[in-house]
Amino acid sequence: MLVHSCRSRENSLFHEELDELADQFPGLRTHRRFTGEQGRLDLSTSADIEALCPDWRRRAAYACGPAAFLDDAEALFDREADGGLRMERFSVDLAGGVAGAGGLVTFEGSDLEVEADGDVPLLEVAEEAGVDAPSGCRMGICHACLTPLRSGQVTDLRTGEVHGEPGDLVQTCVSAAAGPVGLSL
Repeated sequence: MLVHSCRSRENSLFHEELDELADQFPGLRTHRRFTGEQGRLDLSTSADIEALCPDWRRRAAYACGPAAFLDDAEALFDREADGGLRMERFSVDLAGGVAGAGGLVTFEGSDLEVEADGDVPLLEVAEEAGVDAPSGCRMGICHACLTPLRSGQVTDLRTGEVHGEPGDLVQTCVSAAAGPVGLSL
């Protein structure tokens, strides 16, 4: 049983591919929920999932999606299915910037300079400044935000480590300015 939830049919990723898989594997059941029409899948109780898959407690289960959805799914499975849920979270716990860090970020390809705090990911700094920065981080496409460091160093917000040499690729979603920084965006 595969449950795929998104805002609308037009926003549905891999729509044709899921149809092909269901055709190839008669034992595969798919359910698509379009939240703009049907509302979100409610995992605060087992009612919605029970209606889709009555034997869900006995199955291996996998989930990925927004943090709030995963939190609800985890709580439901812990409460009613002794765990048994494997998840992939597309977010990271940030340790926070180093005291006194931050600085002027130069987006060399955009000819733009912005002051940034030491606890704000460079991806957010770029987006707030209107810089077209590559990313797939929020969709689970890790490392899509890798950007060449032209100058300066960055703080890894997961560990607090300050690092970087010109030419290094930095993950802008988990890196903050550790002093003046130049990026090739």
